[in-house]
Amino acid sequence: MSDGQIAGVMLQANTGEVSAALIALADSANATVTTFATMMVTDHKAASSNLVKIVRQDSITVAGSAVRQMLSAEASRTLSALISTPPGGFDATYVLSQVTTHTMVLQLLDDQLIPNAQDASLKTELQSERATVMNHLTAAQQLLNGSGHADRGD
Repeated sequence: MSDGQIAGVMLQANTGEVSAALIALADSANATVTTFATMMVTDHKAASSNLVKIVRQDSITVAGSAVRQMLSAEASRTLSALISTPPGGFDATYVLSQVTTHTMVLQLLDDQLIPNAQDASLKTELQSERATVMNHLTAAQQLLNGSGHADRGD
């Protein structure tokens, strides 16, 4: 993958996360879930902003790829599922989608994106985002496993 394709993948991942989180903020009444969703919006918007800055500074042309298309399709499926989930099951559906998505992005970062990044600033940003994705995955797993009370409505 080229640096432009790598940047495109991460911009797509961040956009998908923000979109899902905005639905969660509108549809969840669970304070723990909305706190998590707020973190998703804040962190993924910041990551996108950092990526855009690097792309501009280093003259990287953002490009499409099969991986970016796959993430876009996955985000569309997730958003459709969230929109169609009845209120009683929303939190569990959202949290499970976050575990799935963050697991997928973590694997992409480790297997394809970080190893193939050529631009030093981009590679550093990817490594930073990897740490954030890992933190998000851990938080989502805790919610899913009940320590965050995602299913209890409290």
